Amino acid sequence: MKKPNLTAVLAALAVACSLAACEAPAVAGMAPHQEGPVAWAADFREGLLADAAEADTLSAKTRAGHNLSEMTVGWFVHDVLTTLSSVDDGLESHFGGNIMGFLRDRMSAQPEAEVQAVAAMAAGGGQTAPLRRAAEWALESLRHIPDVNDPAEAQARDRAALASALDSLSAVLKETATSHLRN
Repeated sequence: MKKPNLTAVLAALAVACSLAACEAPAVAGMAPHQEGPVAWAADFREGLLADAAEADTLSAKTRAGHNLSEMTVGWFVHDVLTTLSSVDDGLESHFGGNIMGFLRDRMSAQPEAEVQAVAAMAAGGGQTAPLRRAAEWALESLRHIPDVNDPAEAQARDRAALASALDSLSAVLKETATSHLRN
């Protein structure tokens, strides 16, 4: 009898847990029956736009050939996830209420599975989907930090993938912030 692939089992569990967390999307301060876009507070929108601008800056540096450090990208992602999870109880729950611990433990141990889990949460739709797509791109950026010990071609590929993830993150953050200005 063939043994089950433990990695596949853990990934399936992570996705199942994430989907369970987003069954009833919870957005801080929003009644569950509210329809239409959430009217984010002005300071939250400004925070999203500031994070988008920082993602643009980091992407430009990366496209110019600079290898961003794990510390630079890691702290940026930590700040973005903190902002997003402050209004999305599903993300807060997925991160275990401790973003630093999540990044250090779960994300570093199974980055692809964690990105997929947050992507599955976003695919659930609802008011929190844009926030979860932003979290997905933030986590995806961590998967492509160039290693200076890798060959030049590998570093170039990682820089291109990192810049692309940062560009996608910026676009989602801008769209999320500005789409709610129409209220």
